[in-house]
Amino acid sequence: MLKIWGRMSSLNVRKVVVAAQEIGLPFERVDAGAAFGIVRTPDYLAKNPNALVPVIEDDQVQLWESNVIVRYLCARHSADTVYPLYPLALPARFDAERWMDWQQTTLNPAGRDAFVQWIRTPAERRDAAAIA
Repeated sequence: MLKIWGRMSSLNVRKVVVAAQEIGLPFERVDAGAAFGIVRTPDYLAKNPNALVPVIEDDQVQLWESNVIVRYLCARHSADTVYPLYPLALPARFDAERWMDWQQTTLNPAGRDAFVQWIRTPAERRDAAAIA
């Protein structure tokens, strides 16, 4: 069974969980990162030397980096279905990949500081400039 390492407060973990749910894959999720710890243990560092979430274990495959994981899950588990989650035709496939990479490199960094301040920082310690 697919195992997803990471906490649901991580946008990147949620991305992987949603992909697995859309494909209809059963999975086990293990809380890791932030307050849950685990990511600095030798066992976890063997899975991801960056000490970040998410990581998946799918049979003998271990992967980290959310977009790579989503691409892998789609290629392995939904490519042969009537409605694959990931486009197979090259123009559509690379259009999807462009948006996935844009989300990771442009959209996420633009909103990261505001998200951390609003969601993860107690009100009395929030930096109004970071939210603006």
